[in-house]
Formats: sequence, structure tokens, C-alpha cells
Amino acid sequence: MITKALQEREFTKLFEQAEIARFSLEERRVYEDSVKAYRDINNAINTAKKEAKVEANVEAASKMKSDGMPTELISKYTGLSIEEIEAL
Repeated sequence: MITKALQEREFTKLFEQAEIARFSLEERRVYEDSVKAYRDINNAINTAKKEAKVEANVEAASKMKSDGMPTELISKYTGLSIEEIEAL
């Protein structure tokens, strides 16, 4: 059974697609450019978040290693490879 919220979301999506289909060539170009810009920004944000997480894990691994924690445990808790940890 399809929920009411799902139905409303699908109808909204269909109406948006129908509206886009009626765009002039210039309106469609502007729309597609804005969608591309949105996706580029979103991808940049996601990449930055991933890089920040890796940096945090490297920092934590470095502290764990300096405290004498076994490499295998550091790897388990940070997700870094043993080779990456040994290179710290």
C-alpha cells in the first residue's frame, strides 16, 4: 500500500517535471546550469566532509599510537590501514 505522503511526493515530482518540460530553450538552459551548480556544490561539500573525517581519524590514530595502543586496535577504531598507522 502506498502511503499518502509518498503519493504526494510522487505527484509533486510529476508536476515539477511537467513544468520543466514546458520551459523555453533559454529557461531549460538556465535550469540545467543551476542543477549542475547545485550538484557541484553538493559534491564539494561531501568531499570536504570525507576529508575532514579522514583527518580526524589520522589525528586520533596518532594520539593512540603515541599512547602505546596496539596498531590493530587503532586500525579497528579509526578505519585506517595498518600501513597508514605505521607511517604516522
